[in-house]
Amino acid sequence: MKAKASQLWKDEDGLEGLVREVLGTKSGAPPRLASSDGIAGRLISMASRDYLREVDRFFSRRELRKLFRILEASIVEFNKQRFRTKPNEFSRIAEELGAQFKATPYRDSDGIGPLGFYVNDRGTLKRPLICLNSAHHPVAMGSAFWHELGHHICSQIFGRNREAVTLQFGEDFDDHLSEPLELAADMLVSVAAYPRDVAKRLFSQSAAESAPNAGATFSELREHLRSGWGFDFSTRAGTPENLVYLAGMIHYAKLRSALLTGYDT
Repeated sequence: MKAKASQLWKDEDGLEGLVREVLGTKSGAPPRLASSDGIAGRLISMASRDYLREVDRFFSRRELRKLFRILEASIVEFNKQRFRTKPNEFSRIAEELGAQFKATPYRDSDGIGPLGFYVNDRGTLKRPLICLNSAHHPVAMGSAFWHELGHHICSQIFGRNREAVTLQFGEDFDDHLSEPLELAADMLVSVAAYPRDVAKRLFSQSAAESAPNAGATFSELREHLRSGWGFDFSTRAGTPENLVYLAGMIHYAKLRSALLTGYDT
């Protein structure tokens, strides 16, 4: 019988504190949850969703174990090391797996552009293309790379081509829970960010029982980003961008917790 996913996420206080900080509101003021195109308003809902149930909708234990075996065979560091943020590493991994890699900066009129995209059009390309937006923080670039690499690997595993161009904007993480291929690609990101040893320390049942509330868990996730990649929410990034990064922090951590507690992966 599968273990229940951690209930720590149901305490919204820690998340609301982070939202206040990202939005630049005073400590006693309620967060402006409707600002920045509604991204912030979706964070509380995302944090309260049962990710284990969402994964169960599309993947059996057998299917997930098979997918993980293929990923571990394809990527040496998969589930063993945290991803690195150097473009030459992305290029090397993409090359080894039969794809080409490109990074270029782009910002739209709102100051933030898509994270990246994957092109799998065999009619116009010799090899599939993974392209990242280098205007984003290196950690966001890393997340985007592993997501797009997930699409590349899944297209080979499931024997089907996706649309010619698949854009990732980073504000639609909750929508990914309704799309099995998007969810599979996000699994690759979550494991790259939280390899097994790290995931067991942060998300195991013993860790959940020792943590008093969600605020402590959000603090640990933030420290994981600081210590692993030197990332923290910054006024230099701008509010919309920081909200996207915060949504990613919640989404990938919850997904990794579900994979560990529900599937022991």
